[in-house]
Amino acid sequence: MNPLFEVKCLTCEAVREMLDAAILRAGELGIKISVAVVDGAGLLLGFLRMEGSGLITVDMAIKKARSAASYGRATREWFERCQHEDVLYWAGPDLPGVVALGGGYPVKVGEQTIGGIGVSGGHFSQDMDCAEAALARLEKMLSGKSK
Repeated sequence: MNPLFEVKCLTCEAVREMLDAAILRAGELGIKISVAVVDGAGLLLGFLRMEGSGLITVDMAIKKARSAASYGRATREWFERCQHEDVLYWAGPDLPGVVALGGGYPVKVGEQTIGGIGVSGGHFSQDMDCAEAALARLEKMLSGKSK
């Protein structure tokens, strides 16, 4: 039995493409955001803050990315689950690294979570839209399609 397993990791090129896609979508929406991409351990791989975005967006984007990578679920799911599951409502603040605001998504290859992306600066639905644009760009790269 092999005691090792293979872990996939985003390349610098993929991270740059994801950051650019999120920023481009924010521009289309007319909002100013910060966007962070982390690896599977929650360590920062890339970050951009648009000029004029709020200072709190820096920390929130990173926290959303880490939450999504750590738990392998979109941050918005925590909000929805806390609305319907009393134990999560009360325990939520004690769960380390949980962010229950939309805009954070795990980056997955198959079933393996290899990272996370977090966006902050707009309404949570706009943050989600920007993060989804970044994930769509990554999907295109994985499928070998051009920009």
